[in-house]
Amino acid sequence: AVMDDLCLLVLLDILYLYLMRILSCFFLLQGALSFAPLHSNKHKSSITARFVASKAAPDVSSDVQKLYDLFNAQITNEFSASHLYLAASIWCEEKEFVGMASWMRSESDDERSHALSLVDFANKRDIPIQLKDIPAPTSNWDTLEALWSDLLECEKSNTQSLYAVADAAQTAHDHAITTILQPFHSEQVESEGQLKTILAKVREENLTPGLVYQLDTELGNGVSK
Repeated sequence: AVMDDLCLLVLLDILYLYLMRILSCFFLLQGALSFAPLHSNKHKSSITARFVASKAAPDVSSDVQKLYDLFNAQITNEFSASHLYLAASIWCEEKEFVGMASWMRSESDDERSHALSLVDFANKRDIPIQLKDIPAPTSNWDTLEALWSDLLECEKSNTQSLYAVADAAQTAHDHAITTILQPFHSEQVESEGQLKTILAKVREENLTPGLVYQLDTELGNGVSK
């Protein structure tokens, strides 16, 4: 009987140990299951936050940023050229060079149109636009030759600025900007060539009196057509 009682006690101890192990495993498993979704949600939230942040503030390479800066500068250049032509038009009107005044007023409108076309393009491409201050142009010249010389230098400077934008566009592989600049390059060639011809005729006034007034008439008639 004593032996039977001893065997029963040993059996109960073994069952107790197995039961404790089972309960221990159960609690460990329950804790792991409750922790896993929380950890997973935090991980997913972290990924989502990084994705949203990347969409809200996309990285812009240095080449693209340089292109955007030059593009904005070109908008300012076009507006500045418009102001200079307008100032020249006013000066010619005061000196009774009516044809030249009309021609320069038309050129002023063209330059402003160029600037606005760049603005429209930038808006379509989501290029950040930063309008800059436009310095006051020269408004008084000692001679007609000095006036036309300033206009030619303005066009030459504008040409170089456009080249800089085109070079930056190629470096940044922005084919759309490269394409939109092509008509600008063609117009610059025509503008510089025309201004050189006009300036040469103005300088010939001393040798051929009356040539300036003939030129004034020709330029005025060209605008009216």
